[in-house]
Amino acid sequence: MADILIDEVLPGVRRLTLNRPEQLNAFTIDTYAELIEILRALKHDRRRAW
Repeated sequence: MADILIDEVLPGVRRLTLNRPEQLNAFTIDTYAELIEILRALKHDRRRAW
């Protein structure tokens, strides 16, 4: 199971959700690394609204 879920709530708008209920959504270095990887990928997403 992924620690960070991504869904598109509107065209060009993404919502990132922490998905670590068993750890009370604690933010670890691994979660931080996953978030940075996701944000870098989204930076180059041509479907963004702006």
